[in-house]
Amino acid sequence: GRIAAQMIQYPFAGDKKYASSWTDKAFTYQQAAQSGFLSKTNSFFFDEDGYHGYCHSPGKGYCWSYTACLQEMLKWLCSQPETADHCCPNEEVRHACQQDVNGKDCNVCWDTKGVETFAEDDQFIIPAPAQEVDHETLDFIRPDEADQEIYAAAAAS
Repeated sequence: GRIAAQMIQYPFAGDKKYASSWTDKAFTYQQAAQSGFLSKTNSFFFDEDGYHGYCHSPGKGYCWSYTACLQEMLKWLCSQPETADHCCPNEEVRHACQQDVNGKDCNVCWDTKGVETFAEDDQFIIPAPAQEVDHETLDFIRPDEADQEIYAAAAAS
């Protein structure tokens, strides 16, 4: 609930304008730093209410900040009991995220830097147990007749 409310109230795309100048890019890099000295000078973390100081605030954004905010969203989803089953890569990360969503052990994404065998075109399949999805959820996410009419009209225009 809280992350959805934040995304509606403070959407990344609506509040983070493109950092077009080199100065803006450098400032954005500092604001989205997640480790090292620069991370001590920014608000790139969740507070006790789940508000993310960078991702849900107005300012400039660039490719690295967008990627970093997606990672942060996945960390938050892994930390929440109602979404952890679907969003945590394993039990260790789930436990770490539930203990401290800002902690270094709450890491739901792979760091591919320095992995010699990594290639952009490779696909990684993480085995995950099959989970039942209730019909109410499926009905919500599947387009109904009204949605289909809107899609058809948009495609025709």
